[in-house]
Amino acid sequence: MVAESALVREAGGFDESLSNAEDWDLWIRLAQRAQLAIVDRPLLAYRRWPQAKSTNLRGMTTSFDTVLSRYGALPSPEHDYARARYLTQQGAHPGKRLRWSAAYLCLAVRHRRPVDGLRAVAALGWPNAMQRIQHDRARRRIPPGWIDEVERWLAPYRQGGMASG
Repeated sequence: MVAESALVREAGGFDESLSNAEDWDLWIRLAQRAQLAIVDRPLLAYRRWPQAKSTNLRGMTTSFDTVLSRYGALPSPEHDYARARYLTQQGAHPGKRLRWSAAYLCLAVRHRRPVDGLRAVAALGWPNAMQRIQHDRARRRIPPGWIDEVERWLAPYRQGGMASG
């Protein structure tokens, strides 16, 4: 996300009362004030680690619900399921397999999706394999030339040749 600093100030900046999803909330407020432009290129890398705020399912769910209520968006059952599944995948980490498995089990029951019951078992019994499968599926959704393009500009960071601010 790139925005003029004056526009960010006008929108009120990040809402520090949100423990998560403060970026999403700001993006909505920016979109209400200015026309959006989409850049169809890979311009950033997203790094995940076990202690990231995005792995806090309760915090993410609470903040998402707050943002949805602020802007009057009531998700359809399909969107609600997609959001819940996204949050579950954000919390995916082999070191948190009980929580990860429980989240999939809740999905299976709440949304009547038996496949998520199977995912709950897999997350509990084979968390590393489950995470690898999710990673591989996500990677297949990336347009073909993008991975090579990203690898070129990430190489110096991966080799330790540049500071990773």
